[in-house]
Order: sequence, then C-alpha cells, then structure tokens
Amino acid sequence: MTFVEVLGRRGDVVQRVRLDRLPAVIGRGYQCDVIVGDPLVDPQHARLSANEAGELALEDLGSVNGLYADGARQRALRVVVSGLTTARIGRTLIRIVPEGAAVAPALRDTESGDRLSVLLASPRWSATLLVVLGLLSALWLWLGSYEKSAAAVAGGGVLALAMLTAAWAGFWALIGRANVQRFSFWPHFTLTWLFLGAAGTVSLAASWATFLFPDDGITVVAVVLGLVLGAGLFARHLALATLLPRRRRNGIAALATAGLVLVVMVVGRLASDELDGGTVPVSALVKPVPARLMPATDLETFLRSGDDLKKELDGLPDLP
Repeated sequence: MTFVEVLGRRGDVVQRVRLDRLPAVIGRGYQCDVIVGDPLVDPQHARLSANEAGELALEDLGSVNGLYADGARQRALRVVVSGLTTARIGRTLIRIVPEGAAVAPALRDTESGDRLSVLLASPRWSATLLVVLGLLSALWLWLGSYEKSAAAVAGGGVLALAMLTAAWAGFWALIGRANVQRFSFWPHFTLTWLFLGAAGTVSLAASWATFLFPDDGITVVAVVLGLVLGAGLFARHLALATLLPRRRRNGIAALATAGLVLVVMVVGRLASDELDGGTVPVSALVKPVPARLMPATDLETFLRSGDDLKKELDGLPDLP
C-alpha cells in the first residue's frame, strides 16, 4: 500500500490518494489513479510502479514538461522512491509516502476552552459587541465635537474607523487563509473593535484621573496599559491566523510592540527638534465637574508661587 500526496505552494497537503495496487498513473486525465489539476501536467504524466523486489520508482511517460526529483533542475526519466520522496510534475509537487510512514505529533490547541476565542466565534455576540462599540464611538465623537454638524462628524468618524479596522482585519484574515486555510474576517474585525474599546476606556479614565489628580505617574501607567493591550491584540491576531505556540506568539507580539515604541520615539524626537523658537505646545481639557472637585489652589498660594517664579527668573543670567 502506498500514498501519493499532492502538495500546495506552502508545502501543505491539498490532496491525499491511497493506492492499493501498482502500477498507478499520475496525470491530468480522468482515467488516472491520481488526478492533478495542473495545465502543465500531461493527461498521463508519470507512472508509479514496483519491481519484483518491491522497490518503487516513478517514471516519466514522455511528458511535455518532464519529471523532476527533490528540487533537481534537470529532468529525470526515472526516480527511485526511497522513503518519503518528493517530485515535481508541471508546477505541482507530489510526495510518495510508503505505508507506515511516521507523522509529526498533533499540535496542541492552546486556545481550547479559551472564553474569548469562543465569543469571537459567535456571530450573535460579535454582532452585539460591534453595534454597542459603534454606538459608543459615535457618542464619544459627538460629545467631543464643537462643530455645528456634530452628528455628521460623528457618523463620518465612525465610518472611517470602520473602514480602517476592516482593512486591518482583512489583512489578518488573508494571513489566516494562507496559514490555516481559514478566512476568519469577523473574529479579527470584532477583536480589533474590542481593542479600540478597551484602549478608549483606558484613555478616558487616564484623562479624568490626570485632571482630578495631576500626576505624571498616571500618564505612565496609561501608556503601559496601552502597550500591554496592543501586544495582546497582536498576540490574539496571531492565535487566530496561525498555529504558533502561545509562548512564540507572545514573544513576537512583544518584539513588534517594542519596535513600534522605538519608531514612535524616533518620530517624536524628530518632531520636537523642528519646534520653532523652542515653543512647546501645551493642551488641556476642561472636565464638566463641580468647582469643589477641581484641582486648584487658593489665591495666596498662587501669588506666592508667582513671586517665587519671578525671583528665580530674575536670578538667571542674561542671554547673549
């Protein structure tokens, strides 16, 4: 008993044929034992046979484009099959597998039982989440707009965000199609919106905390949380689109996040060097909170701070 596997471009098995008798013909014709859908393959391209000693050989049947063995550049009339043997006919790779050949152990499903994976695979849950996050995004953009047509601005912003996230999800879905033969657009799309919702929540909470309790440490914590969320998003995309083990996915995600941080730092440094006259822009948002909750000092403390600052400036040497 012998098996013939037809391989895809990435070496994955796209067809497996069990041969209970030999000789067997491989080609494009319907009368062949192994049918290959390649226009560069002859109707009867090659024949797999065994001699009296049981040795297998693959023979060219006078094909137009020839028979090539194990990556060789010169066509061969006959290829001796020893163990796992790979040959090319046309632009199709075939692999001859003897009976009882060992196979690699099964990959461990590291996402088995993972609740997030189950939820992402649920169309009802994904649709509900997308609607809720879309409405919340529109509300956020509407409240943050000071233009007369705030509703139109919010709708356009949500539409633009949906197009960008769809492109991002489509990119990962194509990677998944190439690696695991599964085009999972909606799980990637829902995952991206879930990340945006979590990142927006962290940003909103950090802005309020910084306003009520001015401290640079809050900003640092918010940035760290954002990086963790970004790395988690990347790792989860890899989990949906590849069969990489969890440790390797997390390592790739960490490296990608570190690279992004480095790029942002370099761009920020270049932008800061281009500031005219040393002017540093400062922005601040006023929150709608009662006056008694606003972080402020009394008038005497403010005036005393101003006097101290004036004395400090007067003591500085004159600039040339």
